[in-house]
Amino acid sequence: MSSVISKNLQNYLKTIETESKEVLIDGYFHVDYVIDAFKKGEENGGQKALEDLKNKFTRASTQMFLYGIDLIRRLEEAGFSSEDFYVNPFAFKFLVVTNLQNTFNEDFIETFFKISFELQNKFKEEFGINAQYFFVQSDNLNASELKVDGFLKVSNE
Repeated sequence: MSSVISKNLQNYLKTIETESKEVLIDGYFHVDYVIDAFKKGEENGGQKALEDLKNKFTRASTQMFLYGIDLIRRLEEAGFSSEDFYVNPFAFKFLVVTNLQNTFNEDFIETFFKISFELQNKFKEEFGINAQYFFVQSDNLNASELKVDGFLKVSNE
């Protein structure tokens, strides 16, 4: 007798579980539907957030690079040359390599920081993150150490 009751109870519970998933009761969905919807929303939301983050990173690193090229162009228009440049796209850093004389030239330093400050502020307004523009002398520059610090060499030719 108890095995019959147990079997009937199990059948009843299976029936309730199966049928209750299919029926909307007084404006409520079965908990399994809610959980499934939440999981799907979470997955889709996570994928969307990741895609948005990837797009923002791509736009920001591209814009940081373009501002760096603009910095070099404007320095050249002011009569200052650069020899090369390095980019760290993950930290939003742009490093201009220039000759030793420029690193001691007050006009170069003033012009560089005036332009770079303007570009850094513009970048911050656009993306809400900081970009940094630096210069360094070409003499005894250790490209291996720059690479370890995440900088990529980009030819200025």
